[in-house]
Amino acid sequence: MNPNEFERKLDARLIISIISAGLMSFTGICAETAMNVIFPTLMNEYNIPTSTVQWVTTINLLMLAIIIPTSSWLKKCFRTKTLFGAAVAIFIVGTLLGMWSPSFLVLIIARILQGIGTGMTLPLMFNIIIEQVPRKNTGMIMGFASLTIALGPAVGPSLGGFIVSIAGWREIFLCLMPFLIISGLGGLTCIRQSSAIEKEPFDLKGFLLIALCFISLIYALSNISHLGLTSPIIWVLLIVAVALLAAFVKHCDGRQRPLLNLSILKNARYSFCLIAILLIQFFTLARGFMIPNLFQLSGGVSTFIAGIIVLPACIIGAVLNPFSGRLFDTLGARVPILFGATMIVLNLLLEMLFMVHVDYKIMMAIAVIFCLGQSFTFGNSTTLALRSLPPERYADGTAVINTLQQLFGAIGTAVGSTIVALGQASHPNDIALGTATGTQWTLYLLFGLSILMYLCIIKALRSEKAAK
Repeated sequence: MNPNEFERKLDARLIISIISAGLMSFTGICAETAMNVIFPTLMNEYNIPTSTVQWVTTINLLMLAIIIPTSSWLKKCFRTKTLFGAAVAIFIVGTLLGMWSPSFLVLIIARILQGIGTGMTLPLMFNIIIEQVPRKNTGMIMGFASLTIALGPAVGPSLGGFIVSIAGWREIFLCLMPFLIISGLGGLTCIRQSSAIEKEPFDLKGFLLIALCFISLIYALSNISHLGLTSPIIWVLLIVAVALLAAFVKHCDGRQRPLLNLSILKNARYSFCLIAILLIQFFTLARGFMIPNLFQLSGGVSTFIAGIIVLPACIIGAVLNPFSGRLFDTLGARVPILFGATMIVLNLLLEMLFMVHVDYKIMMAIAVIFCLGQSFTFGNSTTLALRSLPPERYADGTAVINTLQQLFGAIGTAVGSTIVALGQASHPNDIALGTATGTQWTLYLLFGLSILMYLCIIKALRSEKAAK
């Protein structure tokens, strides 16, 4: 069955399918961001430094980045419902293991399993939307799907902070179980198959090359703070990562059906949208690490307060996602995406100037601007990128976006935690001042990268206009 031959109809079964996949993705992101706010708690319990505790988030994102490249192959070889059921089962095992975790190592294994489950689910949701939703409704439904994901960063930190304040951090995992059960039942009941199953050999060599490349890169970035930028180990790992990436690109060029179809990067509109999407993900995860830790370690607020700082902003941004998608459907890409990009640049400018100097209430207001910009830019840029590809390349386009998106999320967390750790090392006797210093350095970097993001948005919109 070709995606073009599938009857696209926006019925209850399709809506439940999308909600189920979105709920599963929401649960994964919620678990990821809930852990961010309890880093100081984990540091005390396991007696580990900032550079180590960040692996709770980084390893989860890293597993997403490693698993998602297999999504195109998995989609071709297995039924969508089968993949969804396997993803839910793996995530549940990881969640139960996280509840138990007697050591930091066991907690890391739990996060790996949760990352695998989420990594299998995210592409399924976007593939269902692109292949089964009527084209006139794609932007709006993509907005609703983005809403379920965007609620993760809103609910996660506040959920983590609230649960830790009344119980313990292990109960965070327990609270995820109802979402997993509801998601599993809905998906296994309603998900339809929209494409034919075709068996093809798994590209094991390509998978190992890209997985080892990602691992080398993230491990190097995560260890700069205590090994030093001049460490031979750091540079060897970075060189190995580059060599593995080059080998992977060459390997893909020589295959008819590569693990990741990098030929789609020749499409200018897709590539510029991709860069913007990746930078927004970098900003989101770096900020997700910095904000709760800054206001706990430097601002002296409780875990619960640190967790709710971005809650109002994320809720506002999440609610606006369907509206921004509707604007895309009615007005086109330029208005909503350019508005969103402008808001992100403005937010990062304000955070660079004021974040380390204001109290958490003012930070709540400033954070609204970022989530507003994200809601108008992120999902719509994804829709614009995928629409620039032929239908038979939707799965490949989704795989590349989601793979690199998770990688850049891991890089954002690793880079943010590394720079903050360097700031703390510059003031070893004052953790508050050191945290504020490292956060300020990171904010300089984020603002500079936001200018690059804005330029890529402009180039993507020009390519879109030229293509009409």
